[in-house]
Amino acid sequence: MRGRVRFAAGLGVVLLAACADGGTPPAGPGPSAAPAVPVAGRGWVSCAALAAPVPPADAGPPLAADFVPVAVTLCRQGERRRPGGGTDAVERELRSTEVAALVAALRLPDAEPSGGACTADLVLPPFLVLHDAAGRWVRPAVPVDGCAKPRPEVVAALGALPLTTVAERVLHPLTSDAAAAAGCGDVHADMVSVAVAGGGSLRRLERTPAEPGELRVCRYEVPPAERGTGKPAGTFLGGGVLPAPRAAAVAARLARLGPARPCAAHAGRFALLTPAAGGPAVYVELDGCRRVMADQPAGPPAFAQADETLIGLLDG
Repeated sequence: MRGRVRFAAGLGVVLLAACADGGTPPAGPGPSAAPAVPVAGRGWVSCAALAAPVPPADAGPPLAADFVPVAVTLCRQGERRRPGGGTDAVERELRSTEVAALVAALRLPDAEPSGGACTADLVLPPFLVLHDAAGRWVRPAVPVDGCAKPRPEVVAALGALPLTTVAERVLHPLTSDAAAAAGCGDVHADMVSVAVAGGGSLRRLERTPAEPGELRVCRYEVPPAERGTGKPAGTFLGGGVLPAPRAAAVAARLARLGPARPCAAHAGRFALLTPAAGGPAVYVELDGCRRVMADQPAGPPAFAQADETLIGLLDG
């Protein structure tokens, strides 16, 4: 019982213990005083009935010899695209009755501690429930390898399960339809404010990005409560790919800007410019100090002073 993994009930997962390269596996929790037959309940309802989205209870002890599973339920979190293009975080309840390989893997013992190097990666196993023919269900502990991670036999058995979706529910929206259509995120940090607050010098933007070709602009509004904070969060206002003539005009204007002027105002709106072909991002404060900040291939970002022409090209 050195280190069996105890899943958090429901959709949630736990970060499994892992030791850094060159270290040794962590010590386990020691023997468990759990009952011999780890029956968690009778009459399974659903993943959603446990809690939303992460129930607090731990999994039980190792799978008892006299508990004979006939099915497994997995509660997983995922993403679903809406017809309008946006996305939602969803909880899916998945079921399988082909559990022989998984049950055999769950009945394996813990491996002895490796005594050698273990990787420091985090393993995020799904929450699972086993059901027997009498309608009882359990959340069994999972046998671990020498690095206190799930045994590879368990990982392989879970990956091979033929699963049927029993239910799906929306947890919360991830991306709005409007932001998805524009190719933008719903929220983005005002990185000009972050860079300036970090105390870096406003070094002059001597070399602007090359002719960008297709150029995407995403405009954001910073709520008053966010302005002046360590990392102001802007919410999506609008955007999309600029028409080719306007993209060319933006690139030409960026090349003519002078150095940024000293200023202490906080922007209420900003634009993020990203070339579709890749390359450094450019941020433009649409009000406030109206600074331009361009990420550079090496070293800190560089700054310039936006003018009315550039603001007009981006704020329409």
